[in-house]
Amino acid sequence: MAVALRHLAWYARATVARAIRERKPDVILTSGPPHVVHFLGWDAKKRFRLPWVVDCRDPWVTTSDVRPPTGMKAVYERFWERRVFARADAIVTNAPHAREKTGRGAARATPPASTPSPTATTRTSSPPRRPAPPARSASSTPAKLYAGRDPRPILDAVAGIVPGSVPPFRFEFLGRTEYAKGADLAAEARLRGLSESIVCRGQVTYRQTLDEMAGADVLLLMDTLNRHIGVPAKLYEYLGAGRPVLATGESGGDLAAVLGQSGVPFRIARPDDPAAIRSAVVDLVNGVANHSLPPVCDDSRLRFTREALAGRLARLFDSLRGARS
Repeated sequence: MAVALRHLAWYARATVARAIRERKPDVILTSGPPHVVHFLGWDAKKRFRLPWVVDCRDPWVTTSDVRPPTGMKAVYERFWERRVFARADAIVTNAPHAREKTGRGAARATPPASTPSPTATTRTSSPPRRPAPPARSASSTPAKLYAGRDPRPILDAVAGIVPGSVPPFRFEFLGRTEYAKGADLAAEARLRGLSESIVCRGQVTYRQTLDEMAGADVLLLMDTLNRHIGVPAKLYEYLGAGRPVLATGESGGDLAAVLGQSGVPFRIARPDDPAAIRSAVVDLVNGVANHSLPPVCDDSRLRFTREALAGRLARLFDSLRGARS
């Protein structure tokens, strides 16, 4: 195994070097996970004297608050994370708290004098907004339940809504709904007498998903309990749909921060708090029915399009290229 890994590392270094000689880039960008790829960027920076940008799409060690590494693995990875962050010319993260933590992680090491402060941008983009059909008082979540995301508190919240306190509505789940081995959302809904309110439609195509997102009155977004750093990638497609969002996540985390910047009406409640989720559901359903929710602010929402984010990244590259010349 060790011989195979050494051979793979040699091959990767040679491939990067050949690409740089052939294409003559102005800037190197490495994107992880897997974060081991950043060592190739570090090596290429030393060999070719090019500016190097580290893109952390998901947390490494300093920026991980859900199932971070422990023991000697954490010590080992934190050591290399600090060295990588200190030697990068810029660090790109995908949310405000991740940016803050990454900056602290880089600051603990001693960066070269020429290294700018860590720079952050949001990485994921939105599809264009589609016109929505007439309201149908439904909330849908086109996704897969994973990373410990448990839908049962949402079912408990719906089961606790007083009949007649809100107009008729239903949740439509698109995609796989087995949130744990042997456990299924539809079965849990039947146990609570919610078969009409909770509809599991199974897998659909990506194009159908976009159409459903644009047509829903509210989009349900589930995040992992106790996660403050990072956001579900699905969030940015939701912003592209331009619909109100019901989120289960931490009110002081990155999810709430990005939603607050998005210009999209939203409510957020802790994933394990059925009472708070129930209040958010009632608020949004009544808001849709009464047309009392604030309108979507497209000037804010469009900050998260591919074009806008690519422009920010291009300006970062230009600044690094200018500093080198």
